[in-house]
Amino acid sequence: MAATSMSNVEQGFAFLRAFVGAQWRFRRLRGGALRRHQHRLAVATVLHAVRHVPSYRERFAGLDPADWQDFPTADRATMVADFRGFNTSGISFHEAWETAMFAERPRDEAGAIRPPALARGMTAGLSSGTSAQRGVFLVSAKEQATWAGFLLARARPSHTLRRTRVALFLRAASRLYESLQGSCVAYQYFELDRSLSDTVRDLNEFAPDHLAAPPSLLMRLAEEQAAGRLRLRLERVHAVAEVLEPQDARRLAEVFGSPPAEIYQCTEGLLAITCSHGSLHIQEDLVAIQFEPALPGLVGADAVRARTRMVPVITDLHRRTQPIIRYRLDDLVTLADGPCPCGSAFRVIERIEGRVADICHGHRRNGLVPIFPEELRALVTGSHPAIRDYAVRQAVAGEFEVHLVTQAAAEFSAAQTAVRLAFANFFARLACDPPSVTVLPGVPAVPGGRKRQRVCRISRDEGERTSGPPIHDVPGRL
Repeated sequence: MAATSMSNVEQGFAFLRAFVGAQWRFRRLRGGALRRHQHRLAVATVLHAVRHVPSYRERFAGLDPADWQDFPTADRATMVADFRGFNTSGISFHEAWETAMFAERPRDEAGAIRPPALARGMTAGLSSGTSAQRGVFLVSAKEQATWAGFLLARARPSHTLRRTRVALFLRAASRLYESLQGSCVAYQYFELDRSLSDTVRDLNEFAPDHLAAPPSLLMRLAEEQAAGRLRLRLERVHAVAEVLEPQDARRLAEVFGSPPAEIYQCTEGLLAITCSHGSLHIQEDLVAIQFEPALPGLVGADAVRARTRMVPVITDLHRRTQPIIRYRLDDLVTLADGPCPCGSAFRVIERIEGRVADICHGHRRNGLVPIFPEELRALVTGSHPAIRDYAVRQAVAGEFEVHLVTQAAAEFSAAQTAVRLAFANFFARLACDPPSVTVLPGVPAVPGGRKRQRVCRISRDEGERTSGPPIHDVPGRL
């Protein structure tokens, strides 16, 4: 099923419909009405996928669309291995990759070469990529307009269509974000790896109302703002692409005058946005999210520690070019217990902790013991008041490499001792073998604009994670 072109008028109507509908549903949709809304759109998505997407036709053969919540799950490896079979136009992973890379090139270098997906009226984008496998996604012009309408309706404190200036920092440019540009938004993309001095100069000149960037960059910009070199008066700061940790959120609120909001978005969809009351709401009218235990099968005290930590399984209710149905993420999240004071019935994510792949391990006589990223963060940041930044790496169970930045170099030795003591006490409480903890000054640099991960489990074989298209998806290679 090939994508068809869409006029500017049609795109504008799709944007406006999404914007108005998103505002109404966030305030009014709840209970049985919300569940019926999700079910109706999910069934329609399944029916479309079975008719037009070969891999879904095969996976869901003989299943009743009404039972979509019990369908088999897929993950990134599944979809990359058969990328062509999971979209309506038969576009391969390599073609989508080339289309996404085309969007990153300067316009005067792009010439007349139009990759297949772009030539068919679609946009391809890349995830920011913390692992060796960067995600690629396809969206149509209508889906772009719908996404833009949802995002603007939910990400701004103001519910009007008044013009807003948005500065966006991401690893890669994408025509998806250019769909924000228009009468309501003046949008400017900034590269992550440009010099800080150039960034400060251009931000001062652009004078955005909204600033969206990974927390690691927001923290650097906060120091420039505090020093008076950056002079922004912002309506809102948005943290994207990386985990926003509590100590960073407090500092950003102190410098910019209001708590930072989060936009939880991945290759597979726009999942959650912070409301005006500071709660990270799941976008329940855009995606249906089910939650599964991150580590099923644990017993005793380990099961209690893991109980609230869940993995999202998402079904996008609007995408048709590359349907996302029962897609299991690798993210580790915790849901809030009660409703939000803002009045919306959409569920709230209390914390995005990191990735399941970055759960570290200790040793106990009867086997390995999971150590969660949030536990490691609390261990390090709570061990000594002089610690300003940190990173934790594990390549072997029971062994940790901790990197520290302290307020003054003279305070490193005391912080080093405090961190080792904190690890020893925590592992003793878990009845684990004493860990091996190496504490080093400074934090590792993040190469090439990649995401910052403070807690990371690294395989001995892979070393630092790299990015790029999987070798088996590049023509001419085995």
